[in-house]
Formats: sequence, C-alpha cells, structure tokens
Amino acid sequence: MFLSDRVLMGWVGTVVALCFSVSGCAARQAIPVKVFPKGSQIYVDGERVQPDPGGTMWLRRDRSHVVLVRKPGYRAQQVILESTEDGAARQLRPARIAVRLAPDSHTGKAVQVDLEAGASKQGADADLTEPRNVDNPGEGRGKPGSQEAGVAGGREEE
Repeated sequence: MFLSDRVLMGWVGTVVALCFSVSGCAARQAIPVKVFPKGSQIYVDGERVQPDPGGTMWLRRDRSHVVLVRKPGYRAQQVILESTEDGAARQLRPARIAVRLAPDSHTGKAVQVDLEAGASKQGADADLTEPRNVDNPGEGRGKPGSQEAGVAGGREEE
C-alpha cells in the first residue's frame, strides 16, 4: 500500500508540473488595466483583448508583451511589459497599466473661412461684407479707404 501511495503522489506531482509548464495555468500574472477614454481598444502582442469585468488581463509571465491602446481620434499609446527574473519566478513589469490617450491633433473638422479684402471676423454674427476697424470695433463702419475702415492698424499716421 505504501508503494502505491508513493506512485500515486508521483503521478499527481507530474500532472501538476505538466499543468504549470504546458498550459501555463500558474505561469500567468494578473495585470490590472485602466484606460481612458472608455471604449479604447486594447491589443496584446497584436491580438485584441478584453480585460475581465474587474479590469484585469491575465498574461503569461515567461515572455515579454507589447500592449497597444488605441481609439479613433486619439494618439495610440504602447506599453512594454518585460518578463524579468524575480528569484525563482518570473514577473511582468510594470505590474499594472494605466493609460490616458491624448486627442490626436491631426483629426478634427476642417473649417474654411473666406474673408473679403479688408474685413476681419469679430464674433459669430460678424458681417463680412463691410470692413470694420479691428483696433476699435466700437467705431462705426466706414467705406474702404477711409480711416475708420480697413484691417488692424488701418489708420494713417499723422
């Protein structure tokens, strides 16, 4: 009976060791992830992933990973998780990820403004058909060529 118990324990140990080494069940590390804005897409090593409801990704410790966070209208950000030796076990560093994406300054709506010669826009309801004195917007409108009309600095020097 004693011999069969030892054999059984040997088999259990072998199965547990295989589980850890082959499937990676113990070779994964919890990496908490916080990203802003909401709805950002997360990619690990080129594959899209979805953290669990608690905001955690479970990644293999035995190798480094490239984490990419992206969302249309924002600049993508990349984080490298390094697999490092920590005593007898390997660890991923950094141990947590927090990413805030910055708006992409190259995206947005194009605005086209056509100003007639000598006109300047002042306010959303500016009348662009007649020139105004930019230096003193309260002055009345004048005819093109007069001292009151024109662009900034349109007054003649005395």
